[in-house]
Amino acid sequence: VSDGGVQDCTGIHQLMRRRCGRILLALAAADPNDDMAVLRETMRLAVEMKIGSFYDPANPRRDVFMLLDEFKQDKSKTYLHIGIYYGWDEEKDEECSDEESSAHGDGATTDRSGRPQRRTGHLFVVKNRLPPEDGESPVEPLLEEEEIVRAAKRSREPWGSPNSGMVSMGGFSFDTGRTLEQRELGGCCCDCCHVLGCNCGPKFPHITNANQCLTPSLFSSLCRLGYRLSEDAIDAMA
Repeated sequence: VSDGGVQDCTGIHQLMRRRCGRILLALAAADPNDDMAVLRETMRLAVEMKIGSFYDPANPRRDVFMLLDEFKQDKSKTYLHIGIYYGWDEEKDEECSDEESSAHGDGATTDRSGRPQRRTGHLFVVKNRLPPEDGESPVEPLLEEEEIVRAAKRSREPWGSPNSGMVSMGGFSFDTGRTLEQRELGGCCCDCCHVLGCNCGPKFPHITNANQCLTPSLFSSLCRLGYRLSEDAIDAMA
């Protein structure tokens, strides 16, 4: 799987060619308006290449792009569930006979070479956007090994105190006059960028790939956001 860049920036085309039963896509494109142009183009190309088509699992009669529009409008949604119908030529896909294929629990069959012959799949999309309740959340402390390895739930302790306005980073303290919020994080290189006039560029969580030097606090915030947003999608896939 590649990260695309030339044609498919999501990497799901390769997984669709393998007819995976379930695909989890972390869509981290810089898309503050939730237009999901990258995903729309990926879906269009999949149809154009006749890898498969897409549908609404809850109501296959609806246009699948209605799902994307609803996701854009409802900011409380943490993930998007899209159905996949694999293949294009049904007669060709059904060439293998009952004696040459074996059924699996997920409804898939395998041909003589062992390749999966699924007809349907499920695409779960998790997008990097702040839920409404986290819009004004303060910057949290940096990730620690225990939190990563054990998935420990830490309390959302503010990075700076609303009373003192002091922010501690790398052994140094800065007086900001207020608590910094996650959505204010920008900049690059080191955490001092956020309080010393270098907090420039697109802000969390819509960081462009032009920023190749994330600050420790920006990186930690992105990791936590991805972990929290993906919980519902993982449960739905299980």
